[in-house]
Amino acid sequence: MKRAYYILIISLLVAAFLLTILPASGGITSEDKKTARITGVVVDEGSGTRMEFANIAVYSKSDSSLVTGGITNDDGYFEITGLGYGEYYVEAHFLGFRKKNIENIVVNEDFPAPDLGRISLAPSAVELGSVDVVADKAQVEFKLDKKVVNVSQVISAIGGTAVDVLENTPSVQVDIEGNVSVRGSSNFTVLIDGRPSVLSGSDALRQIPSSALESIEIITNPSAKYEPDGMAGIINLVTKKNSMNGLSGIINASAGTGDKYRGDFTLNYRTEKFNFLLGADWRDETNYGSMSSSRETFSNDTIRYLFMDGSRNFNRSGHNLKGGVEWFASDKTTISLSAETGESVNNQYGSGETRSYTVPGSQEIFSVTDGESERINDFYSINFNFQHNFNTEGHKLEG
Repeated sequence: MKRAYYILIISLLVAAFLLTILPASGGITSEDKKTARITGVVVDEGSGTRMEFANIAVYSKSDSSLVTGGITNDDGYFEITGLGYGEYYVEAHFLGFRKKNIENIVVNEDFPAPDLGRISLAPSAVELGSVDVVADKAQVEFKLDKKVVNVSQVISAIGGTAVDVLENTPSVQVDIEGNVSVRGSSNFTVLIDGRPSVLSGSDALRQIPSSALESIEIITNPSAKYEPDGMAGIINLVTKKNSMNGLSGIINASAGTGDKYRGDFTLNYRTEKFNFLLGADWRDETNYGSMSSSRETFSNDTIRYLFMDGSRNFNRSGHNLKGGVEWFASDKTTISLSAETGESVNNQYGSGETRSYTVPGSQEIFSVTDGESERINDFYSINFNFQHNFNTEGHKLEG
């Protein structure tokens, strides 16, 4: 009986000993399960270059939860450690490239360190809408020897004349009657495409519609070639040039309050060798004015009263007709013939009433005045021009 008891005790001790040493002698523990890892290399699909700092994320296949992750080293290599046994999928991603998933990765006792090999990432292509970059010229450009006013940028001058373009230009002043002065002087020269105008000063500027101008150059310190003695400056009107073959034209008309009407047209017909031009403009503008005053003069015990009422109006009208032909003798040589004629009318008229009397009483005096003045300018011009451009930029012969 005792012997059986001893055998039972020894058997229990041996079983307890075996249970104690079994995990240390080759069984699978939770620590063993955390020694699994996944490795691989991320490369650019196009060039094959290994990609540094690519993101690697490991997800559980069962619930798609993020388990762990890392980034690639300088050689594009990654090693994700600390994984337990199970089934996973890996997502590789880099900015500017499409994501790539590697599915069905099994980590177990037989495969504790699967190598995913080369993972190629392709650049992501996103089609963007077209972008138009438009650069506008400044309204006024300041150059070394002149200021250049780009007429297309002066919105307030649409439908007006060269005078309207110059209203807000530095060093140029325009009064309420449309008279232009340069640096405080009305003694300036007007050129059209570098050639003298048959009209002078403000009269010339009023005759040119803004729609016919490309730019206006203001030269306040002209060189000797312009013969500038005694002048405040030069205003050069640069007209638009048509470079497209065929028939083209511009027609403008405008009307404003206070009896202001204006219209113009320009037609061009261009071929490979010739350019024909025909244009005309007409205007009729009135500026109305009125005045009223009263005056009291005290002399001892007498008071003299003077009352004046009247009106003064300005009317400017005129028309202009021009035509010409250009012959393109070669790519660098142009010969042109142009003619222009027109009429400019400036009319001033007004009336007034005057009443005067004294207190103590005397006779009462009434007077009525009417006045009118008119100035008519008829003009015409014929221009013949020759121009040859040399190979050096800015070097040309013109006459």
